[in-house]
Amino acid sequence: MGEVARHVTEIKQEFEGSSVFEAKRIKNVLRDKTITVTEVDVNGGKGASQNVNVNPRYQLDLMKENWYAFNDNYGTSEEKRYLRYFKAEIAPKLEAKDLEFFVVRNERVPDLAIYSFTDGERFEPDFLLFVRKHKNQSFISNQVYVEPKGSHLLLKETWKENFLLQINDLAEADDSYAFGNEYRIIGMPFFNEEERMGNFTKAMDEFVANI
Repeated sequence: MGEVARHVTEIKQEFEGSSVFEAKRIKNVLRDKTITVTEVDVNGGKGASQNVNVNPRYQLDLMKENWYAFNDNYGTSEEKRYLRYFKAEIAPKLEAKDLEFFVVRNERVPDLAIYSFTDGERFEPDFLLFVRKHKNQSFISNQVYVEPKGSHLLLKETWKENFLLQINDLAEADDSYAFGNEYRIIGMPFFNEEERMGNFTKAMDEFVANI
């Protein structure tokens, strides 16, 4: 009995993630949420408000940005850099094409978690960018996953970037609520100002150009 028990405990449970992304109405997923901050980076990073930040590299008054879904961002320094980059570089390009768009930070919302195709590993990308283009009597809706990542985590969490890039080839949108509209699911390479801006900028520019 001891050998059997030892064998059972050594069995690794394996999972496989689905390539079909389940459709849910966003009004049923995103709700007002109060977060509790236990530690605040004195340099303006994780835990600090982005609206009134001590670091000019991170400061951005999100209350004035109608494309941001929440009132503030208390995320990491890299997340704050991403939102500043979005305002300066991405938003103007989307506006120039007369597109509807908004950005959601994933505040540990269970329904926003995704699972890798190979082993079902749970992943919660930090941001979702929603972009909608009207087309005759319908529209094309793009759901873009973005993960800002500090340089110290780039190699350790490579699997997350690989998963995001796999989304472009493997993901399928559940058409339960399509009603003649088209839905696209897109993953971006890591956003990292120090080492990866070339890859991210190229991918984002190609996305905007092809909308």
